[in-house]
Amino acid sequence: MKEQIIHRWNPHEEITPYISLNEMKQTHFDLLLSFTLFKMSNYNIKRTGKIATFKFKNPFAVRYSIENDRIDLIKAKHIDNGSIIEKPIWPLFIIENSTLLKWQKDLGAIVEYDEQRLTCYAFTEEEYLIEILCEKEPQIQIENE
Repeated sequence: MKEQIIHRWNPHEEITPYISLNEMKQTHFDLLLSFTLFKMSNYNIKRTGKIATFKFKNPFAVRYSIENDRIDLIKAKHIDNGSIIEKPIWPLFIIENSTLLKWQKDLGAIVEYDEQRLTCYAFTEEEYLIEILCEKEPQIQIENE
């Protein structure tokens, strides 16, 4: 397998380095991820008063795991200056050559045509790592709490 490569992903200017999962809801055609946004203030993490919701249309696959258990991503190559290994840790990224994509391919769920169209989006927060294979970027909505 090709080496996994992590790319920093910042799809909206109001996203902060600290997020906490509120809700993960999957319907027949959509996946909604809702996060509370936090900021650092005087060495304390505080709420910004904002909620970020990501809506994925027709996600191909979703996987979540305990963030600490993903040694494969902790040791992955980070090619962007603002990758998740910097401080503050950036919580959104795109994974090139992801193990989720490989797993789906090994199961026979993905053919080469799909493999070239799908992107692996990832979110890391205080407890979980959530990976989504999807053809299109999610719609993003920022609202007040």
